[in-house]
Amino acid sequence: MAGARHFRELHCWQLSNELKLGIYRLSDRPEVKRDFRFHDQIRDAAASAPRNIAEGFGRRSHADFARFLDVARGSLA
Repeated sequence: MAGARHFRELHCWQLSNELKLGIYRLSDRPEVKRDFRFHDQIRDAAASAPRNIAEGFGRRSHADFARFLDVARGSLA
């Protein structure tokens, strides 16, 4: 898709993965870890965007890829 051979080459994946890693670092702080539910929820949400971009990249049609990109965008909202 779009000339990339691997999803890691996509700028949107790179940015969403950087955001995910930053949220992981912040969520490792003791004051965040104390709230187990929030800690798990924010980490799951952060991982969702790069995961959906990667999954969509592997789909055969541009329409499927676009649908996964829309889900990824929603995860970041």
